[in-house]
Amino acid sequence: MAIHHLILSAMVALSYLQGELQTKVPNLNSTEWVAYKQQYGKSYSSEEVDSLRKLIFFANKLKVEKFNQEHEDFKLGTNHLSDRTEQELSRLNGFRGDSTVEENSLEDQQFLQSILERDVQVPDELDWRKTPNIVSEVKDQQDCGSCWAFSAVGALEGQLHKVHRGEKDFLPLSAQNLVDCAKRNRTDDPNGCNGGLPKDAYIYVREQGLEVEDDYRYTGNFGECKFKRLFSYMKDNGGVYFPVGDEENLKVLIANFGPVSAAIDATILFSSYAGGVFYDNTCSNEIDKLNHAVLIVGYGHDKKLGKDYWLVKNSWSSNWGEDGYIKMARNRNNNCGIATAVSIPKPASDLSD
Repeated sequence: MAIHHLILSAMVALSYLQGELQTKVPNLNSTEWVAYKQQYGKSYSSEEVDSLRKLIFFANKLKVEKFNQEHEDFKLGTNHLSDRTEQELSRLNGFRGDSTVEENSLEDQQFLQSILERDVQVPDELDWRKTPNIVSEVKDQQDCGSCWAFSAVGALEGQLHKVHRGEKDFLPLSAQNLVDCAKRNRTDDPNGCNGGLPKDAYIYVREQGLEVEDDYRYTGNFGECKFKRLFSYMKDNGGVYFPVGDEENLKVLIANFGPVSAAIDATILFSSYAGGVFYDNTCSNEIDKLNHAVLIVGYGHDKKLGKDYWLVKNSWSSNWGEDGYIKMARNRNNNCGIATAVSIPKPASDLSD
């Protein structure tokens, strides 16, 4: 982050604080700032940068407090991202879609239909975290736009038991393997930290395979592809794409298949989510406006609020949201595009496929 941009952002923050607090010199609690830095292990390169970050933090904190006074369905809060500018936050949103809606082959469409038409009772509420060996712990993509890789990895992890037929341990898969390798042949931008698509991951895993996290550790940076086929733990037969905006059948898909990859329009409110059922009337559900990839691991109904929700896993560490998760509005006109770009991997019958 260039210092001149940080200074400009801090000046905007100061102006906001002055306007809201109606004072030229806002009283910024240094004890609270120190506590925030200690809580999240923050340190900065100089006192100047520390002061600028402090202004940005308190401006964001004031916005959170103001929002919470005016809204009840969900709450915002400060977190490890609260000292960042909007430009910095946008770099975490690495879904690089366009106006093109992915289409399935006839074979893939039949595969999808076979999932949706299974003769099983679809539960009213579902949380795949409660089923062993389906959902791994929340990860932190750090300052890398690798949400697409974590989203795809989550969908792939949910199918490990099918590929290995329950004969091997559940081992978290490597997002770094995808960041380094999945886009290597792309002439436009091979850097996985600059964003990508779950489709990139599914194609790579079909052609090469995927290592586990313990063998190919996450660094949060784009580096040399170190994939070793001998250590591959997952294969698929490509990706299958879900009809745009169909929330009712999305519920069936998640119940019958498992966690699915999705993309959303992650607004500035999303970055400060702290609890409740998230609904943002400023976000878009158009495919070319989606910017962040996530993993839907279930759905439910908040009886207190009277709101349906999707249970969504993010990749911004357990310090964000509700231990790394968010409840996003369900059956509210595909809010934020949660059902616009859903995809699933097609599990290989075995690792030799």
